[in-house]
Amino acid sequence: MRRCHRLTLGAALLLAGCAPKPSAPVRPVTQTVGGLTIQMTTIPAQATTPGPPHSGDNTLSLTLTDAATGAPVGDANVTVTPNMLAPREQGATNSGRAQGNGVYQVPLRLPIATKYDVEVQIERRGGLPPVTVSFPLEATH
Repeated sequence: MRRCHRLTLGAALLLAGCAPKPSAPVRPVTQTVGGLTIQMTTIPAQATTPGPPHSGDNTLSLTLTDAATGAPVGDANVTVTPNMLAPREQGATNSGRAQGNGVYQVPLRLPIATKYDVEVQIERRGGLPPVTVSFPLEATH
């Protein structure tokens, strides 16, 4: 009986060490460029809340606000290109869909677990100049 308990305890400890560790909460990354404040978070595939990006399908969530007034910017065209840093390779460009209140969601495919420089291009209406900003991301498995 004691041997059985030892094996069970040993197996439990082994499994506990192999269990995935909970990830830290993901905070949005914010940059202010060209009169816009751009807040970015990632939502991994199969998730409904922000989390660290994984290789494969993700969603990039961008919130655009006027830097001077804080008003949401809901009339922009947003495109995103994930550029791999190692190996150096440009990814496919995707367009964002306005969700309302200045929020845009863009499908983001990260082919492998590596570091990326995600280029975001924002074209605003009203004759305002386009804005380009980059966010660093690191995709895990």
